[in-house]
Formats: sequence, C-alpha cells, structure tokens
Amino acid sequence: MSKKYQVFVSSTYEDLVEERKEVSQAILECDCFPSGMELFPASNNNQWTVIKKVIDDCDYFLLIIAGSYGSLGIDDEGNRKSYTEMEFDYAVKKGKPVIAFFSDIAVKKDDAVDIQSLENFRKKVKDDKLIKYWKSKDELHKEVLRSLQKLINENPAQGWIKPDKPGDPSANLEELLNSSIQLGIIAIHPDGKSAKEILKNKISGKIKSLKILVYYGDVFLKTLKEEITAVETVQLLIAKKDSTLLNQVWDMETANKDNLKNNNQEGKVEVTKMENAVEYITEKKMGKFECREYSTQIRYALIVVNERWAWWTPYHPGIEVKDTPSFELINKDDASLINTCIKHFDLLWEKSPNRKNNV
Repeated sequence: MSKKYQVFVSSTYEDLVEERKEVSQAILECDCFPSGMELFPASNNNQWTVIKKVIDDCDYFLLIIAGSYGSLGIDDEGNRKSYTEMEFDYAVKKGKPVIAFFSDIAVKKDDAVDIQSLENFRKKVKDDKLIKYWKSKDELHKEVLRSLQKLINENPAQGWIKPDKPGDPSANLEELLNSSIQLGIIAIHPDGKSAKEILKNKISGKIKSLKILVYYGDVFLKTLKEEITAVETVQLLIAKKDSTLLNQVWDMETANKDNLKNNNQEGKVEVTKMENAVEYITEKKMGKFECREYSTQIRYALIVVNERWAWWTPYHPGIEVKDTPSFELINKDDASLINTCIKHFDLLWEKSPNRKNNV
C-alpha cells in the first residue's frame, strides 16, 4: 500500500502568491498533499480553530518567511501575533516536524512594530529549527524538493494509506484529491453560511479588480456594498429585471415547499433591494464601476478577486443559493477551473448590454 503525507504550508499570502504555487507543486512532486491558508480566510479569529484542526491533520509543517510579518490574530494565550507565527508555535507545540525557508527579500516597512516582530519571529525559528535560504521561486522549489524528502526519510509520519481492497470507496481518495488540487479547488463549503464572512475578508483591502456574476444578488450586494465601492475596477453582471430567467428562478424556488419565498412578493422585493444596492455602489464608487444585464440561462454565481481567487456557486433549480454548496478556487495554472469561469464571464460581458444609468 502506498503512503502519502499531508504538508501544511505556512506563510504570508499576498506577497508570496507565486512562491506558494511553486511550493505546492514541489510538495505534489514529492507525492504529498499541500494544505494551508487557502482553506480559510486570513485575518479572521473565528477561523483559528479551523487552522489548528488542519495542522493537527497534517504530517509535516513547512514555513516560508520573506519580508512581511503578516495579518495579526489572537493566539490561545491572548497574545497578538501574526497568523504565520501562531501557526508555527502551534505546530511546534504539537510536535510536528518543521522545515523553514528564509528569503533574502528586503523587510516590508509597514511600521516599526511589524519590522521588530518579524525580526523576533525569524530569530525564534532560527534558534529552534534548521533553516534553508532562497532567492527566487525556482530556487525555493528545488530546496523544498530536497528538504522535504529528507525530512520524510528522517521523520516517518503516519500519512495517508491507499487501501488495496477493491470496491472500497476510500480507494479513490488520492485520485480525487489530486484532481481537485490540479483544478485549483482549495475548499468546498456545504452551504452559504460562511460566504459573507469569507468574501468580506477577501474583498477588504487593496483590491484592483472584481468580477461579479449573480441572479439578483440582494444579500451579497447589500452586505458587501461598502467593500465593493473601494475596489478600483468592478464589473457586475446581473439578470435583467422582469426577464423570463428571473421568473423561472422564482417559480422553481416557490415550488420548493422548504423555501419561504413568494413569487409575486418576495422576489420583487429582492430585486428592489438589489437595485438599491447597485444605485448605492454607482453613487459611492471611487474607481470604475460598470453594470451589465444578461438574460441567458446562467446556472452559477461567481465572484472573482484580482483574477486569482474566486467564490463559485453552481445553482440547483429549486434550491436557494444560501443552501447550495460553494467552491473556493485559485488560479493555479492554465488547467484551473477559475480560468474557465473567467473566460465565460468575459464572453457574457461582451454580449450583455449596459444597465441604464450606468457609470
């Protein structure tokens, strides 16, 4: 039976997106599974329990430190630290084998506190663990390949074992995980309960571009309208008011006895709320905002942040979006699912007319 290992990748994110891709690829080449912050939103104290559970389930811990200290959180003792340092401390506490990679990238001068905190963190790791250094993402890739294989040989872990028994439903786990990783699927959410929190964290901050495709988008637009107005460029695709498409959607949702929606009342109220949210964004938008209306039979919702991360919700007739599973996608390579979604969005955008009173 072949054994696979799960490796937790810990680092800051925005400044190391490409480096994390290289590290994930190197981990896959070592016949292991990468996991890390892509599974949960950063800068969210409510997710610390989830992070610890992911580290608990991992066999090895891989740390990358460059020029930024990272987003801050509160650890179990009430101390304010970066999530990267919290993850490292927890992995050490749990006795996870650790390998660390330091970069020569200049320290990001956010403020004096962060610089000192980063230096203290680097010293802590250096005093306790064997360190490897890298200057480019290609060099990092090679160092991870060499170091991870050596770590596995010297510190054998429990790992994941593929069963030999024919017909065992877990026998395809390895193939399923590999396929998901290759498609850029980093997390699956069983319903929409976590959508607002995750999207608010992803959209907050310096976002250059945002693509939004929704039916009527009441909850999303109303909840996140403040964050949307701060984005440099926003493209919003919404279903045309009073279109056959929307009437069919409401008919299907009304036919489901578990839904409280009423086709003639609640549906129209939601469209009104959506229109109010669009008008607010149009009025307050600091950058470029353009809204277009489509009338084709779209069967999913999509929110793309900076062409690199997306929230994708396939629609199921008769089931409301809040009760529908959603996927977090990243732009891993040309085979990533997010690229297909973006291409479809761009084609639909090209064919859709501008909404009246557009800015």
